[in-house]
Amino acid sequence: MKTYKFKGTKIYIEKLSYPNGRTALEFTNAKTGESHLTATVNIPEQELLPEAICIKTWCGNEEVLAFLIAQGIISKTKYKFPVGAGLAIVHVVDLLMKDF
Repeated sequence: MKTYKFKGTKIYIEKLSYPNGRTALEFTNAKTGESHLTATVNIPEQELLPEAICIKTWCGNEEVLAFLIAQGIISKTKYKFPVGAGLAIVHVVDLLMKDF
């Protein structure tokens, strides 16, 4: 499993699935094996193409989008939309890498 350095922490990225089958990306601390953060968010009511995922950019995830793009794991933002009270923005991207 490939490791990455994210905000000073050595991590690996796990490709998981939400209950509805959509892809989830989990950053796991490579040293402890504990979850570092979840890069994605599941918005079941949002229609997505099969290769599309929703990237969460709030609550400590502000740098995740740029990091994943720089690593070639995801595409640049295809489109974005507000969630909740409109204060948080979800970025819809394509998953480019299948294996991490």
